[in-house]
Amino acid sequence: MGLATMASGPLFGQFGSRGHLLMGVMSAAGLAGAVQLYSQTRLDPA
Repeated sequence: MGLATMASGPLFGQFGSRGHLLMGVMSAAGLAGAVQLYSQTRLDPA
């Protein structure tokens, strides 16, 4: 999350308001990865 926060300024500077769209895409990708890792550890309680 910190990396995405640091990238928000340059993304907005280079892409304008589309930078916020890219931030949303990065957030969705991070959430999907977190859900996947959570489900793997929950299914494999080793």
